[in-house]
Amino acid sequence: MSIPNQVKLVTIIALAFFFMPTVDIQILRGFDESKLIFLILNEILIGFALGLVLTIIFAAAAMAAEVIASTSGLGFAAQIDPNTTAQSPVLSQFFSLFLVTIFLTLDGHIAIISIVKSTYQLIPIGGSNDISNTAKFVFGTGGNMYSWALKIALPFVFTIFLINLTIGIVTRSAPQLNLFSFGFPITLISIFLLLFLMAETIGWSLRDLITESLNTLSNLFGR
Repeated sequence: MSIPNQVKLVTIIALAFFFMPTVDIQILRGFDESKLIFLILNEILIGFALGLVLTIIFAAAAMAAEVIASTSGLGFAAQIDPNTTAQSPVLSQFFSLFLVTIFLTLDGHIAIISIVKSTYQLIPIGGSNDISNTAKFVFGTGGNMYSWALKIALPFVFTIFLINLTIGIVTRSAPQLNLFSFGFPITLISIFLLLFLMAETIGWSLRDLITESLNTLSNLFGR
């Protein structure tokens, strides 16, 4: 939503002109107009599946950050996300920007354009598309989103659990200590230090997430 509609429209038209010389439209000659609506819906379904899968995959990073923020106390630092128009932790937006940066660095946008172009060879205009397999793949990606979010957030959540367990033991042995004034700063300092030390590991995890998603998309929609 942060990208103006004019930019989206110009990009779509530019890609359409780029794809035109490579797309075989001979099948449209003598094509029955009554089937035109099904042809359009088939093309929309392919584009919708590609876009939805990428959106779900990108949401895995934000979901992992939300889990980390909610368990460490960083959930209080939240603001309106311009892309979703919903309130989300600042850490989620940081993870999302980190993922987009790695995605562009790996030329993921070029890979997506190549996959879109390959769909016209795999499923020509007017060709049949297995809707059941496509729907099964899209819904299965939702499960992968939760598994990837758990993989990214699990080291942080486990470390925070150990920190909270230690703080609980200390406050149990010394009841005069205030839990919030003693434990909350330690948790915040620990999570910031852990994010700093594991920045490279997070980057590799996001790279693996992008690579696996692109490979899955290319196996289903491209070559």
